[in-house]
Amino acid sequence: MIKVGICDDDLEEHRRLIREIENGVNTIGVSEKLDIRLFTNGKELIEGEQKEGFDLVFLDIVTPLCDGFKVAAELNAKENHPHKKKIDDEMAQYRKIIQRKW
Repeated sequence: MIKVGICDDDLEEHRRLIREIENGVNTIGVSEKLDIRLFTNGKELIEGEQKEGFDLVFLDIVTPLCDGFKVAAELNAKENHPHKKKIDDEMAQYRKIIQRKW
């Protein structure tokens, strides 16, 4: 299971990102299921990450209570994500596919 956290105060953006993530995962052939959690501010995402531990996060830069830069800095300080290497490898594959399409 790949745990994904999305932080954006625009609910329409939540829906768009879910579609894009699901399409990307299908494109690169990831067989693991996704557990996508939605948050409307950075503080909620940080609290969710502390409870659940996300493998991948998508951050809006301007959000209430704690902006995306602060969230990224706090998450970056945590080095022990259980699937960090696997996700990095899969994202590298996805980037290659996207570059070929453009």
